[in-house]
Amino acid sequence: MHEISSKDVIDLIKNNPDLVIVDVRTQAEFESGHIGGSVNIDVSLPNFKEEIEKLNKNTRYVVYCRSGNRSKFAAQIMEVLGFREVYDLGGGIVENPELLSL
Repeated sequence: MHEISSKDVIDLIKNNPDLVIVDVRTQAEFESGHIGGSVNIDVSLPNFKEEIEKLNKNTRYVVYCRSGNRSKFAAQIMEVLGFREVYDLGGGIVENPELLSL
């Protein structure tokens, strides 16, 4: 797991058409605004691991939340489950609000 900045996220989005962005906030938070094209898998739900395991482990992922705490936890789970390339948006949306306009 690598912590990355909003600039790095923008670069990944531009240069990696297969990139998957995972918003690990609640559905209500997701619906209030999210990075375009992201999927919502709430890390606080009891079936989080089962939902994450449905994803391709060989794909590149960016994980984010509101402040960075939940996404860091989610990214660590993903690595334990065998995901090969997981990036955590440092500071979450609070510190990178410009990403909501993507």
